[in-house]
Amino acid sequence: MEKKSMKLNAVLNGIKTFVSILFPIITFPYITRVLGADNIGKINFSNSIVNYFLLIAALGVSSYAIREGAALRKDRQRINEFLRQIFSINLVTMVIAYILLAFTLIVSTKIRSYSTIVLIQSLNVFFTVIGVEWVYSIYEDYLYITVRTILVQVISLILTFVFVRGADDYVTYVWISVLASGGANLINFFYAFKYCRLIPTAHMQIAKHLKPMIILGCNTLAVTIYVNSDITILGFMKDDYCVGIYSNAVKIYTVVKQIINALIIVALPRLSALYGNGEYKEYNRLIEKVLKALTLLLLPVVTGLILLSDETVVLISGPKYAAGAASLRILSIAIAFSILASFFTTAILLPRKKEKYILKATMISALVNIGLNFILIPVFSEKGAAMTTVLAEFLTMTIAMHYSKGDYAVAGVGGTFLKSLCGCLGIGAVCLGLKSLIGNFVVYTVISIVCSVIIYGIIIVVLKEDIVCGILKDLIRKINKGEQDV
Repeated sequence: MEKKSMKLNAVLNGIKTFVSILFPIITFPYITRVLGADNIGKINFSNSIVNYFLLIAALGVSSYAIREGAALRKDRQRINEFLRQIFSINLVTMVIAYILLAFTLIVSTKIRSYSTIVLIQSLNVFFTVIGVEWVYSIYEDYLYITVRTILVQVISLILTFVFVRGADDYVTYVWISVLASGGANLINFFYAFKYCRLIPTAHMQIAKHLKPMIILGCNTLAVTIYVNSDITILGFMKDDYCVGIYSNAVKIYTVVKQIINALIIVALPRLSALYGNGEYKEYNRLIEKVLKALTLLLLPVVTGLILLSDETVVLISGPKYAAGAASLRILSIAIAFSILASFFTTAILLPRKKEKYILKATMISALVNIGLNFILIPVFSEKGAAMTTVLAEFLTMTIAMHYSKGDYAVAGVGGTFLKSLCGCLGIGAVCLGLKSLIGNFVVYTVISIVCSVIIYGIIIVVLKEDIVCGILKDLIRKINKGEQDV
């Protein structure tokens, strides 16, 4: 099989992740103003409930399939058998998830009051299972995923602006959101036949696959609990308005986190293959590059988001959501801990099949998060929910770092951190200086972002950060080669 370009995969996966979030962000300013904070709160509270059952259906399938499938993809017969087995197990877990959801709607009066939205959003469980996106990650087919994502998001964008016109259209908006992702997953299923005919099989080898899948599934469930439980508990203890302004901050937080985390996700198949084949030198070299790249991206993004939280919330959602800026500022800190935790769990522990340590880290964090939610939310409302997320992400990162000791070798990351930190000081000086000069918050935000990117880039180049300098040298070499060819 043709070896995919790591740089191209990173770019494509970054574009795909960015686009899948960008289009909802384009519609979000419109939706928040048209539907109002209360309806946004209803939608997000219902979605937080459905997410638990979505994870039950997922059962760690994606991480397990990518890790194991990456090592089998050169063997046509074995990979086809493996893919059918995983898909069949996933269908069984989907049925279990729907049974548990039905039981929950029967016994919970609170959740039953949101039944219409919950039932519509529950279609995501079916669409996600048949979407088999893990197949494309195994084969590193990010070009297809990127093109498909853009097309579906464009359709969703158009439908939202055409059919969602007032506060009473919140159910219509839910339908559009679900069918947009559902349409993409339907296309996924049929296009996957390019690699394997995903026909269910009774020969699932459950005993072989189930234990690692459950461990990975419990890990993902634990992560979702300490991320998702904030909105769930906030919905039970407060009101739809609090959920609305907090979920607005969470959406921005999630966008930023997913875009940066795309760098880790796209590296997972290659890291698993290198480690599985005993190419430890190449593995450590890739680990170092990923960690340096994360450092260069993570620090300036967190710095900028902290400084521009008020402007970001108002610009995206309007003045009625301004109270959510404090939550976003707190969540900005959580981004740093979350990305580093993801690095140690996904890039270090997962390829070594140390799922039990990942599970331990996330389970402890989830339990701490839930306990703190019940303590902090009654006192600090949505800000308390944000605080618990920071603490949970920090705890996960700390535990994952502890269990990763001695499993990787990197050099020069400390130097990259110091150079990035110097660049962040430049960002702080730019943003604080411009704030005293520019009165219009829209103009201030745009100019601050542009100037921050420029000053950060200049500082990094002047300090001769090797990754950035390497990219510039490659670019100059290609330009010179192009001129010579002409």
